[in-house]
Amino acid sequence: METAALYLLRSSVWITGFALVYLLFLRNERFFLLNRIYLVTGILASVILPLVTVRYVVEASALEAGATTGPVTAALHVDGNWQNIMSVALFSLWLAGAVAVIVRYVTQVMPVLRDAAGADRSSGYPVRVIRSDEYPGSFSLFSFVVVSPSVSETEAREIMNHELVHIRQMHWFDLVLSSVLCAVQWFNPLAWIYSRFIRQNHE
Repeated sequence: METAALYLLRSSVWITGFALVYLLFLRNERFFLLNRIYLVTGILASVILPLVTVRYVVEASALEAGATTGPVTAALHVDGNWQNIMSVALFSLWLAGAVAVIVRYVTQVMPVLRDAAGADRSSGYPVRVIRSDEYPGSFSLFSFVVVSPSVSETEAREIMNHELVHIRQMHWFDLVLSSVLCAVQWFNPLAWIYSRFIRQNHE
């Protein structure tokens, strides 16, 4: 569990660094494709780079090693049970948060997938169109587009053209990655801000 905690800490540091660089230098740039590559790379790097460990050897004399071995061993023996309890408690807290975030995303996606089963396939577009007033606005999910039935045909076509760009460029892939990031690092505010950066760059 200590290894997992250290991995999460390192991953949080990496994604925080990528988020700060984007916020300070790239957020107002109009190179959307390059920004997208940077943001996706940041997520992948925060997953892979914490696994990379740089090892080095520290040499100490036998006298120094003998002088420190006893007290350190005793301290670990005394505090071992307490550390195990804390490790289990922290892991349980992290797991509960991750499950809560995943359940939240699933409850948001499942109604759209359910409605997509009966969506219009003869709309003249290469995607399924869901016309429903159950959602607050128009959006796309995978190869489905949700459009409010109250909008006019002209507005619907403009919305469809806009959402088709998202579908063709597979923006859903970025959103899935950012959702996984938020589930794993739900405790890190900058992970949620990073996810917002991805959505803003898509628009």
